[in-house]
Amino acid sequence: MLLLKILLFPVSILFLCITVLRNKLYDWGVLASTKHTIQVVSIGNIRVGGSGKTPMVSYLANQFKTKVSVGLLSRGYGRLTKGFQWVDQQCSSDQVGDEMLMLKGHLGDEVIAAVCEDRNLGARKIIEKGAELIFLDDAFQHRAISRNLDLLLSDFRRPFFGDWLMPSGRLRESRFSARRADALIVTNCPEVFSKEDADHLKKQFRPYLVEGCAVFFASLKADEPIPLFDNDQSIDSGVVLVSGIANPGNFEISVNKNFGFEEHFRFPDHYAYTLPDIQKIIAVLNRENLSLLTTEKDAVKLARFKELESFPCFYLPVQLKFHDFGTNFDSWIGSKLLAGG
Repeated sequence: MLLLKILLFPVSILFLCITVLRNKLYDWGVLASTKHTIQVVSIGNIRVGGSGKTPMVSYLANQFKTKVSVGLLSRGYGRLTKGFQWVDQQCSSDQVGDEMLMLKGHLGDEVIAAVCEDRNLGARKIIEKGAELIFLDDAFQHRAISRNLDLLLSDFRRPFFGDWLMPSGRLRESRFSARRADALIVTNCPEVFSKEDADHLKKQFRPYLVEGCAVFFASLKADEPIPLFDNDQSIDSGVVLVSGIANPGNFEISVNKNFGFEEHFRFPDHYAYTLPDIQKIIAVLNRENLSLLTTEKDAVKLARFKELESFPCFYLPVQLKFHDFGTNFDSWIGSKLLAGG
């Protein structure tokens, strides 16, 4: 693996030059960032893969939906459609992507949600529908749209300061691009996490952040499993895991706190399940008399397979929980947004 990284390093240098030039063109005003009439907040990361962006968007929407009209905008990863699409609970993941469908299922009509590759077009339409605040999902690199706050996420187990630029590593751009962030949120921290641990990690991030950048730490706390279908089945034995997410190891860690698992069907992130996939899973459920346990993001796609209805199938919801080491995240972001940015 190390040899492959070394061999790909020259390509990473070329990629670095391209991304640095692109960012400089935005910094110099050669490439334009469109400013909108309402406040816009970007949630994103530097490293390819999951870092808890969707739970973060859900957390923020829940914090602000009672104060202002909230809009959610994403590219709609994994969808088969193109262009602008409104998201409602009658949509499928093929139409709008799994993450936005899950968020809409959580938040319902309390938020305005849409997907669009062109974030400026999507923002205009959401504003026309009455939004007073927009949260952009996975938009740290999408600099064509101006934002009032940039929230950068980094996974505790895979911090960006320990990685290389693509293709020899998993970074989308230089570590020093983190200087654009107004706040860094280290996600997937252990639930038991001391201030000393936080301070040690903060020192490792500091060289890549601007002075005054706030740093927060958050964990993902798993709730009780929820049935995928309307039936009276329960988890009485071991479980089979099914996931199509960027970091399946994090899912396993959450499950192991309360359940053992016999097998894990791992699929690529944003995977579109097929009937043959479901048949393979059913064969294992039948053979071992096990329950199926999946992620909330995958649940919106698996629920359409009626073949699973006769089996005990559940999904594991997670919630973001911030560690309070002196600066409270809710107070910080409330002051930034409700005070006018």
